[in-house]
Amino acid sequence: SGFDCGVRHGNILYFSHPVFLHYRAYGAVAYREFIVRALREFLQDGVSLQTNLPSTARVSLTEQNGRHILHLLYAPTISRGGVMQLSGGNTSGGRSVEVIEDLPVLSNTEVTLRLPGIKKAVLAPGGGDVDLRSNGDTITLRIPEFSCHQMIELRA
Repeated sequence: SGFDCGVRHGNILYFSHPVFLHYRAYGAVAYREFIVRALREFLQDGVSLQTNLPSTARVSLTEQNGRHILHLLYAPTISRGGVMQLSGGNTSGGRSVEVIEDLPVLSNTEVTLRLPGIKKAVLAPGGGDVDLRSNGDTITLRIPEFSCHQMIELRA
């Protein structure tokens, strides 16, 4: 548009609007894209995790007894409930609730992370090996298929 909506000055990002609040309130994809691009520009080569999971998925990495555990979670929610209008002008119902009705299977999930020294990746608790490619301090994992939750143990 020719108008700045954000500025980077050293280690500080300034946004001309409360973009996080607006994204939470209105869910506009344009806000999300703007935030992601601004953060990637800010971090440049410092991005330590990338994945092809859907945007509603969650990824967490923990360290436990000298090993790392990667958790992948995908359980999309749908809004149910809310206020209902009944005949006669009476209002009934309640607050809307996010529920999980389906657990789709995700295929060929890739996760790239900057984690030095990792030589092996194993599905937990099943124990099957995970395809792992290493490039310096960065590893890329490919999980053929999972539904809802998958743990991967990363070993040195």
